[in-house]
Amino acid sequence: MLAGVASLWAGSFALDQTFRSHFRNMSSSDADLLQHVSYASVGVAAASLYIFLTRLRPLRLMAQSK
Repeated sequence: MLAGVASLWAGSFALDQTFRSHFRNMSSSDADLLQHVSYASVGVAAASLYIFLTRLRPLRLMAQSK
């Protein structure tokens, strides 16, 4: 899972210049929407990780020890 997140993060940096060259003429409303979607996805990812680490993982460990 960590490798997948790392590769996604590295890929986003690699694609940055490609997207910049294609979206130079993007309207400000489209740019704002894209920014809000990216912020929301980071929030969802952080919340998912928190839930996994605090709720689901301890339950799995308890089930495996029985």
